[in-house]
Amino acid sequence: MHPDPITNIAKVIKRDRSSVYRDISQLEQFGLVKIHEAINPGHGRHKMVELTSPFLKLDATKSQ
Repeated sequence: MHPDPITNIAKVIKRDRSSVYRDISQLEQFGLVKIHEAINPGHGRHKMVELTSPFLKLDATKSQ
């Protein structure tokens, strides 16, 4: 998985960005992902999410 902005992840799973950020922060505490800021020209900064191992797969679905 290549780095992806939290905003994009939230759109894909149709959840609020702040809720996704909290969940991703928990994954970061366990060492499963890294969060870093990247400059997006003309749009400010994005928080990018990156898996810490090539053997991990992040698959998210929205529960009903």
